Amino acid sequence: MAILAAFGDRPPEEVPEGIDSMELAWLVHQIEERYGDSVDDAAMSRMTTVSTALDVLAELRSGRHSPGGPAA
Repeated sequence: MAILAAFGDRPPEEVPEGIDSMELAWLVHQIEERYGDSVDDAAMSRMTTVSTALDVLAELRSGRHSPGGPAA
């Protein structure tokens, strides 16, 4: 939430549930830069809300993500 809040220079509680394409690009860039994780196109396509973005990022961090499809 803090990363998305920084994109709009707003407090985290003002970040809407929906993620637009610019916010998604910002989020993915920040994750890749800060944590060295790579986010593939299949994972990005699932990140349409804050909730799904958190789920996908948790899957990537735990190694449960299968490229091209949902986590196993």
